[in-house]
Amino acid sequence: MNKELESLIILNNIPDLGPVRINSLINFFSTAENVLNASYEELKQVENIGPLIAKNILYWKTKIDPKKEIDIATKNKTKIITYQDPEFPEMLKYLSDSPRLIYVKGEIKKCDLLSISIVGTRKPTNYGKLVVENLIKDLSKYKITIVSGLAYGIDTLSHNLAIKNGLRTIAVLGNGIGVYYPKVNKRLQDTIPDYGALISEFSYKTNPSKTTFPQRNRIIAALSLGTVVIEADIRSGAIITAKFALDLGKDIFAVPGSVFSTQSKGTNYLIKTGAKIVTCAQDIVEEIEPLAKFILKEEAKKSTEKLNLNLKLDIEKTKILDIIKSEPDGVHIDKIQSYTNYDLKKLMNILYFLEVNSYIKSLPGKIYISVEE
Repeated sequence: MNKELESLIILNNIPDLGPVRINSLINFFSTAENVLNASYEELKQVENIGPLIAKNILYWKTKIDPKKEIDIATKNKTKIITYQDPEFPEMLKYLSDSPRLIYVKGEIKKCDLLSISIVGTRKPTNYGKLVVENLIKDLSKYKITIVSGLAYGIDTLSHNLAIKNGLRTIAVLGNGIGVYYPKVNKRLQDTIPDYGALISEFSYKTNPSKTTFPQRNRIIAALSLGTVVIEADIRSGAIITAKFALDLGKDIFAVPGSVFSTQSKGTNYLIKTGAKIVTCAQDIVEEIEPLAKFILKEEAKKSTEKLNLNLKLDIEKTKILDIIKSEPDGVHIDKIQSYTNYDLKKLMNILYFLEVNSYIKSLPGKIYISVEE
């Protein structure tokens, strides 16, 4: 068993310690194991510690069983990843209060570097719901990972719509992965690891509290290239997330809303103070340079692949494609056959090739139409 991992779990479970103090301790003593082996006199010398916290560490270090925590996480297919592990997200290390370990259910992939966090009110209007739906639908063509906090409202919509549109999604929890919150999202929380990951810095069975949610928000901001705020009051958690993103030098995006709506006070304030106005996915794509470069590269790749594919279209495939293009409202397979005199098996093979390579689309009733690009 990894002694450093066990030591980190103990520190992570000590009440009132928190990531800032844990970082101070490890920076002073080099390792978490050394922290737990330190004396009272040594501990109280560390910045942000003092006599009370030093006594707290000495008391709790013998009360916490790290093996039990590792066992329950393992049984529930949850990995405990430390800052020394290669899987630990690089972007979290830029936080001044970076967690020294995180719990992950699912998988964090390299492609998740290209991510956008979408946050907002727990009580979205129909306007807010429609914005999320359209935005994620448009973002789906770029294969961007959607990060959010699994809260009611905008967060829940963002995760669900990401999955619906074939995107990966990461939920950062304000509680332990072994706790369902809100309970109505139990099914969604169980589903997300199949399409991305659940992430928490809190021990497996930690219940949410007023302090865990703001703490969670900095992780959301850190994991994303930019943060999009859709409907938020001026004092909401979404605004806190945006402020964390700003501190990290990340791009802030806000969807404008009615000046009469409480849900839009926060987003309108962000725009007033310099956030990028978002009315469509392109506003996000154009602003984030690494993302834009990636998209241009992918688009160039697709164009090359399409060009190579066009070269593979022989006379017979080209003939059928021209027939379908000549009738914009669609053409029935019997009519295509009457024009070509091809036997049905041969014709079906050609139509299948054209459809899977996005030249045509089949409609009910064996009707085919050209796909415009």
